[in-house]
Amino acid sequence: MAFKEYTISLPFGLGLQDLVGAGITGTVRGLVLGYAHHGTVRQYLQSHPEKPPLSLRLRWIEQMVKAVTVLHSSGVLHGDLSCNNFFLDENLDIKCGDFAGSSIDGEEALTCYETRSAHPKLPEISCESDIFALGSCIYEAIAGTKPFAHLADREIEEAYLREEFPDLTSLDTCNEVIAKCWGRRYDKVSEIAEDVRQEARRALACTNFFRYSPHFAVSRWAIIPIASPAAGGEFIDDFTAVYRTIAASYST
Repeated sequence: MAFKEYTISLPFGLGLQDLVGAGITGTVRGLVLGYAHHGTVRQYLQSHPEKPPLSLRLRWIEQMVKAVTVLHSSGVLHGDLSCNNFFLDENLDIKCGDFAGSSIDGEEALTCYETRSAHPKLPEISCESDIFALGSCIYEAIAGTKPFAHLADREIEEAYLREEFPDLTSLDTCNEVIAKCWGRRYDKVSEIAEDVRQEARRALACTNFFRYSPHFAVSRWAIIPIASPAAGGEFIDDFTAVYRTIAASYST
């Protein structure tokens, strides 16, 4: 039954774990899914404290959004979205998995979200609750840590009830996308995709500006001014102003 539901409901090759087959061990039946060479996104981030390149993290986010869009368009609500259920294949591409308790075609879900991915005002698993959880996944991919990593579960629930969320101003990108997911300002996952693409264009354009400017050196940790421009040129030392200028040019 599980094999049948999985194959009918979930198309493959679109950001979901590949289905290898079904297995039976004694009285236990289960599905055999494709191997995740690099574990989960959370495991990868924890083992790479210096953070993967921004371009890779943005690729993950685009793939996360695409995978959840595919799920919802197939009548599936995941119900337990987290960076622990987004897996990485041999090419470091996202594969969404763990559908054991997901809701299929309106049936009751048999799972629940992590505290950091669940809003107390959204007790039922729905498109809205999946989007909220996706916001927490995007936050973790960019920040490298779970939302409110230093707080206990009860404290997180109380903060969410007050509509208080982690500060987003220090993130490299996707601040507004995360805020809209947490603020329940998206009606469907497909709406997130265009916002993520815009954020990616802005962030990578800013990175490329510094990378190819003769006045800056881009290291693994910082963007460093290395020379003044030629006489008569205008030296911009406000990185935020530069970012906003470049971002504005990519917003149309």
